Amino acid sequence: MKKIQLTNLSNISDTLFISLLGRAIAAERFPELGFVDPYAEEIVKRIDFNFNQFIKDNEAMKASALRAKLFDGIVIEFFKRNPEGLAIQLGSGLCSRFKRVDNGKLKWVDLDLPEVIELKKQFVPENDRFKYLAFSVLDYQWLEKIDIIPDTPVIIIAEGLLIYLKQEDVNCLLKSICDKFIHFSADVELVFDAFHRLMVNRYIQKLQKSVRKTGAKFQWGIYNLEEIISSHKKLILIADLELIKHIRLRLNIISRLFNVLSSGQKLYRILHFKVENNSN
Repeated sequence: MKKIQLTNLSNISDTLFISLLGRAIAAERFPELGFVDPYAEEIVKRIDFNFNQFIKDNEAMKASALRAKLFDGIVIEFFKRNPEGLAIQLGSGLCSRFKRVDNGKLKWVDLDLPEVIELKKQFVPENDRFKYLAFSVLDYQWLEKIDIIPDTPVIIIAEGLLIYLKQEDVNCLLKSICDKFIHFSADVELVFDAFHRLMVNRYIQKLQKSVRKTGAKFQWGIYNLEEIISSHKKLILIADLELIKHIRLRLNIISRLFNVLSSGQKLYRILHFKVENNSN
């Protein structure tokens, strides 16, 4: 089978291959996670890309697979409550979450840069329940382009995305999402991951071997949860999940020590919110 050639991908887009590889090798390398993604396995086989540069970074690989599993769990529970709801996945990369969680009724939109969408279309075609939007997440036209019936429950997913954005861009994005759905009469939820700001420090980034190889840089982090809640009062916390302690013993020790010294703060977390609107 002829492999698909890659062109015109930015440094930030290149990071999608780290998480793709982590999902693809999870079943074999990290069976204890109980995570399997045959779609990622197939995509890795078909793309002409040097995955060997990331393959030895066990921490990044396991973190990607575990993060995907935890996000999947949140999304699956949302669709158990709202089987005909809508998911909007921002910065979707080559994530095949739609296929992993599809219940046969839900609707889905994957949003990413045009060059990423063109690549992904070669693996996952659109259908009546799965659509693409080719926009930067910071081009807020996408909020107007999505055709949403006001009484449709919505979950917005931003996995491995916000950490690459500037502080002001994250704030603007969260505000725009809250403003868009303020008059909706159905539940709207938002889930994303966040580093502690210490992880954005240049010294700490040197430890992120795979990300460093792509040329991308972490830009956004938070000192504490109150930063988000105080700035975006329409966001109501549902869950706050710690990620690092599950990856490796060394990181578990670092995470626990940091947790104690910082009065309970987390190095890396998944945050799940409800967006306050007319349904609340």
